[in-house]
Amino acid sequence: MQWTPEKLRQAEWQENCGLWVLDNRIKNEKGLPLEFKDHKFLKDIYNDFAPIQVVRKASQIGFTVMKVLKSFWLARYKNYNQIYCLPTFSDVNQLVPSKVNALILQNPILQQWTQDKDTIFQKKVGDSFIYYRGTVAKGEAGKEMEAGVGIMFSADLLIFDEADRSSQITLEQYESRLQASQYKGKWYFSNPTTPGTLSQKLYEQSDQKHWFIKCKNGHWQYLDYWKNVQNYKFVCEKCGAEITDEDRRNGQWVKKYPDRDISGYWIPHLICPWISARQIQEACENKTKQYFYNFVLGLPYIGSDIVVNRDIILRNIDLAEPNFQEHNILGVDQGLQKYWVLGNQQGIFAVGQTDDWQDIEELIRVYDVETAVFDALPDLTEPRKLRDKYPGKIWLSYYKKEVRKADYIFWDI
Repeated sequence: MQWTPEKLRQAEWQENCGLWVLDNRIKNEKGLPLEFKDHKFLKDIYNDFAPIQVVRKASQIGFTVMKVLKSFWLARYKNYNQIYCLPTFSDVNQLVPSKVNALILQNPILQQWTQDKDTIFQKKVGDSFIYYRGTVAKGEAGKEMEAGVGIMFSADLLIFDEADRSSQITLEQYESRLQASQYKGKWYFSNPTTPGTLSQKLYEQSDQKHWFIKCKNGHWQYLDYWKNVQNYKFVCEKCGAEITDEDRRNGQWVKKYPDRDISGYWIPHLICPWISARQIQEACENKTKQYFYNFVLGLPYIGSDIVVNRDIILRNIDLAEPNFQEHNILGVDQGLQKYWVLGNQQGIFAVGQTDDWQDIEELIRVYDVETAVFDALPDLTEPRKLRDKYPGKIWLSYYKKEVRKADYIFWDI
């Protein structure tokens, strides 16, 4: 049966309906027909329109193209207004021309749908709009768009692309845009970073679908790197038989928690038949653990080799709960800029930076800081003046490399 755009308008996007059209008519951003021989694991996700979805995924698996196409279909046939979020406005300036506009250019039907109000930051599809927004502003274009833009729009669906690398506070603010919608869709998908992000917490609440494959002896299993990759080959953990690329193609999604309403998927490179066991094992042997977990296995990771940087700290600040700002502690890392953190037993409640020590002293007074720890170097003068001015309150911290046991920190007070 030849599905035409007119017939498609009267059909729901169900198994072998929307997918048939995609497989035979739609091209990707490079002008190549979409294929599902190697991407069979995407079929169910193309057909999944659960309001709340979350995906842990490895890199470069065809996911962004799918989300863009699904967002266009929902705008055209369901009249859903949508906000498509990326980490930064710079990312919007890169993704929309290279993916979204390229898809429109390669597909005449999408060109018909977007003849009016087609810009980098919004697409009008039928009577609905798709707004493309960043969560953090970088560069002049981002600064012009920042000032709450996107927060003012009402939406039926929020699509959070690379959610783990986005501002978690901004993502939560966007959720307020769904109040007037019956659908109230939230789709999170990302290469994971650490376990505490919004998308990783949501995945833990989902049905956690895994791609199960069957070996030649009939044993069903989902692939685990440490159980199924040996000597640069995929093997069955139960009988040791080699698992072929065809076995990996012909898997099926199985829910770990069937009674949960949130739809969740885990997509590692292990289930991608165009990526060999050798490539995966070499990545484990030659890449950092963080890279291997996040971009190959599609899993969150935090370990002793992970640097605790500004992004990790900010992602774990919970500003939703009130902080009474009592018994406060101040930490200052100094240089040309002084980076400071204020917190107490309830957690961190403020961070910032300054180039003036007077601002640091003002923080001590305003927040009635009980204890402050300053990096003692490189400025030898001002930290000591403040220490002498506030005896017993300010402590200077020196770094000395521990040569006996590098994994431990010793405090010499």
